[in-house]
Order: sequence, then C-alpha cells, then structure tokens
Amino acid sequence: MNEIQVVNTTVERPSEVTYSNVQPIWHLIVLTIVTTGFYQMVWFYKTWKQLQKHNNWQVSYVYRTVFSFIPFIGFIIVVNLFKRINRLLKQHDIHVKMFPIIMMLGFYILNALFKLPHLYWLIGFLSIAPLAYAQYALNLYWMKVQPEQRVEEKFTKRQWGLVVIGSLFWLLVLLGLFI
Repeated sequence: MNEIQVVNTTVERPSEVTYSNVQPIWHLIVLTIVTTGFYQMVWFYKTWKQLQKHNNWQVSYVYRTVFSFIPFIGFIIVVNLFKRINRLLKQHDIHVKMFPIIMMLGFYILNALFKLPHLYWLIGFLSIAPLAYAQYALNLYWMKVQPEQRVEEKFTKRQWGLVVIGSLFWLLVLLGLFI
C-alpha cells in the first residue's frame, strides 16, 4: 500500500520591524545643514503627521506645514505645535519644559539671519536649536508611548536622497565662492 505523507511547508516570515517615531537629533542637525534649511519644512511635516496620526488630532498636517512658513500665520501654527508637544509631555509625566513663544521667536529670528550678507548667513543655521530641543522632548515622548519599537539610527533612503541633493547644492555654493 502506498502511503502519502503530508509535510507541513509553512514558512514563518519574520515579523516586520516597526520603528519608533524617535528621530536622533543628529539626523535633524545634519539634514538641516546639508539641505541649507529645507529639512526644517520636512521636520514640521513629519512632526505634525506623526502626532496627528498617533493622537487622532483633527488637523491637516499638510496645511499646517505650508502655513508654518508664512509670516504671522506661521507664528500661530508653530506656537500651537510647541504648546501641543508641551501638553503631551505633561500628560505623560515627562519633565521637560518647553517655552513655545520663545522657541517660535528663536526659530523665526534665527531663520531670518539666512538673509545676512557674505558668509554671515551661516549664522541662520542656529535656527536648528529650537527644533532640536523640540525633537529632544518629542523623543522622550515617543520612547514613553512606543517603548517596544526600535529607533531608526541610520538615514532612510529618502534622507540619503536629501543628503545627495543637498551635497550637490553645497558643491555649487563652494564653487561659486572660488570662481
């Protein structure tokens, strides 16, 4: 008699790794410098999007990002973001104090320094400081609410794309200084 033996052929796939919303501060700094400040807009977009999705906020992260860079309207939107982050920190018993109005003023005043003549415009990169502090606070928040998720320590493919494009731009700037 012929016996047919059935073999279990299920292949277990490794579970997909989910990453935390934590962003290393050095990512923010490097990407802002390499993209000559453009990454700040990306940062606002990512931050609004992550917070909106995680907290079910009824906000349009696209509009809030775009309007963040329009004078006066942007002041209100950026202060609102920093206040919301501050509230989340308090709700989760994270003891980091943010100063939304001071941080907003610092961000916009330091960004205005990009308009300075000669190489003085480089001082504008200090506008990273308020965002880096906000990212530090957000990282504490994300570590608390997403403790099981891994932190992406390396640049993503999109971030590497920004690095390449930004580096080409910096090359043009440097060539312009010597030609």
